[in-house]
Amino acid sequence: MVAASSATALSGCGYIAGDDDDLVIANNRQEEVSVELELTSESDEELFADTVSPSPDSEATEDDVLPSSGTVTLTATVGEDLSNTESFEVNEATSLHIDIEDTIAFEKL
Repeated sequence: MVAASSATALSGCGYIAGDDDDLVIANNRQEEVSVELELTSESDEELFADTVSPSPDSEATEDDVLPSSGTVTLTATVGEDLSNTESFEVNEATSLHIDIEDTIAFEKL
C-alpha cells in the first residue's frame, strides 16, 4: 500500500506545502536579481547572511537557518532602492517566503 500525501501550490510563490525550506526566495521578474538576505535574532545576533541570485521566474531556497523558536528579523535587499525588513515569530515548522517583483513581500507559512 502506498501512502498518499497532498500538496497544494500557493499563488504567488509556487511553494508546495510540506516542503521544509526555511527561506524560499521567488524571483517573479523577467531578469535575474541578486537578493541580499540578512536574518537576525531578537538579540541582534546574526543567524544568516548571504546573497542569492535566482533566475527569472524561479526560486532559491535556504534550509536550517531559522531557530526552532523565537523572534527573527528578516531583511531582503535588491539593488540600492528596493528593501524590506520584517520581524516574525518562528517555530520548527515555520517557512518564510520572499517574493521579488516591483516590491519585496514576505509571507510566513
